[in-house]
Amino acid sequence: MTVLLLFLAAVPSILYERWESAYFPDDNIMSVIFHNPIEPVEENWVTYRYDREDNWKSTDVSGIEYLGQTDPRWSSLMIGDYTAGHSGCSPSVGAMLVNRLRDLDLTPYDIGMKFYEWKYMNVGREGTSPKVWKRLAQEYDLRYVNHLSEEGLIQALQSGWIVVMSVQGPPFTRVSTADNWISHTILVYGLNDGGYTNVIDSYSLYNTRAFNVSELYEMRVKLFEASNTGAVHAFAP
Repeated sequence: MTVLLLFLAAVPSILYERWESAYFPDDNIMSVIFHNPIEPVEENWVTYRYDREDNWKSTDVSGIEYLGQTDPRWSSLMIGDYTAGHSGCSPSVGAMLVNRLRDLDLTPYDIGMKFYEWKYMNVGREGTSPKVWKRLAQEYDLRYVNHLSEEGLIQALQSGWIVVMSVQGPPFTRVSTADNWISHTILVYGLNDGGYTNVIDSYSLYNTRAFNVSELYEMRVKLFEASNTGAVHAFAP
């Protein structure tokens, strides 16, 4: 474990997503502050468990296939001026999300090229704008909410929604300050009554594991919340 942690700490920050508002179009995407109950996902790949008093115990989401951005099948392919391996956390997450919700078989490169064509990825600088998530939801006719509070995140996970989060700081990135744009994109799904959720990290198998949901929420990129995009996005079919 020590070796793994040392390796992660040594990874150049260029491998993580960098986003600056000056390099992406302002298309007036409006944020959605969610206050009302999120409807549960009714699909055979979502399982809800309750105790004998009918109290919720857990929500399990199955069938999400792991797609790593460093997979040699696409890691060296260019998306704009950067490779999928270096800049592909968001399209990897996007591919895993759409494949599960729409039963498709897309690769991180497929989604990355869409992001690039929409001018949300690798435009001027390496990285993907968080504005891309509403555009992705529109493209694949998905239900979508963003700017989720911690309460909203817990509610979405309980209801079987799949969440995309922009995070920063260890163990996901080396740098974490209130005024930087260095971030990494992860997929989050499922929840149990102990407060743990599942994370898929397209760059790190070590980080593909259970996290305490409250601790994970504190790792969100708070700077994105002031830029009309938010750092926590939830999707359902």
